[in-house]
Amino acid sequence: MLSVSRGVYLLALLLGCIALLAGCGSSSAVRGATPGTPPTSVESVPTELHVVRFGGPAQNHVAPLDVQTDQAEKVERLFATLRALPPFVPTVSCPADQGGGYLLTFSDSKGVVAQAVIPAGGCLALDFSKPYGCHSFTDTTVDQVADTLGVQHTALIRMAAFWDSAAPGGPTAPVEPSEPLLDFSLCH
Repeated sequence: MLSVSRGVYLLALLLGCIALLAGCGSSSAVRGATPGTPPTSVESVPTELHVVRFGGPAQNHVAPLDVQTDQAEKVERLFATLRALPPFVPTVSCPADQGGGYLLTFSDSKGVVAQAVIPAGGCLALDFSKPYGCHSFTDTTVDQVADTLGVQHTALIRMAAFWDSAAPGGPTAPVEPSEPLLDFSLCH
């Protein structure tokens, strides 16, 4: 009888450890996995894109970036491409995330259509504002964002080069985006 109780206890402990590991690698900028929804006839199509880099904790010393474009065709194509990316599936093997990333704000003549966050580190999860969901991306996706904005691909740095990218004594990116944020899907 004692060995059955011990076995149940060990099984419960193992399941608790697995649940704890499933949350590893998450960041406050993105959580939960839902695929994007197809556009409807009443949805707005963005014609402008504004991208702001935010640095996460102040000790990250991240260089500022604030760029925008109103090249409607490029913005529409990027928005469609990002929404067509495969759904993000959280894993326990995400690299460390020290915070920070890029806030993409898609707008039309009436206002904000959608927002998305590309994290500087961690999992390759593009977190869209609701109802567009969470998507997986690659560095090629980041390159397409750079092309749309007309900036060098190295302007949208990720991972190790992101942190401590500000010049000593120079300006730094805001800790969090200063723009009003929509409700996000929260990828993982």
